Amino acid sequence: MQHLAIVAWDAEGRVAKYQDYATAAEAAAHVARAAQAFPQAFAAEDPGGGFRDWRAVDGALTLDPVVDPPEEVPADPLAELLIEKGAFTLQEWEAKLASSRPAGVAAPERMT
Repeated sequence: MQHLAIVAWDAEGRVAKYQDYATAAEAAAHVARAAQAFPQAFAAEDPGGGFRDWRAVDGALTLDPVVDPPEEVPADPLAELLIEKGAFTLQEWEAKLASSRPAGVAAPERMT
């Protein structure tokens, strides 16, 4: 198993600076050498994944995959206004859109 010397991380705990070693003793020695410049440094076993998925929390290293938030689908202000004013229900609006779509073009997925 690989061992790591973790010396820096950002405010969210994402690892910013590390060095990997074959043994725990080598990682601990690196931490000792870096302690003056990086007093919070610590040694840990490689949790797997990629370093962008690692989190340093309270002197421990965890595997916490970064999940990017889904892209927001831009709202249709006209549709929102018509639905809000009661001119259409959401289902009626979607039916009108579907009937105006060219043949063979699938409807986009609606986010819930």
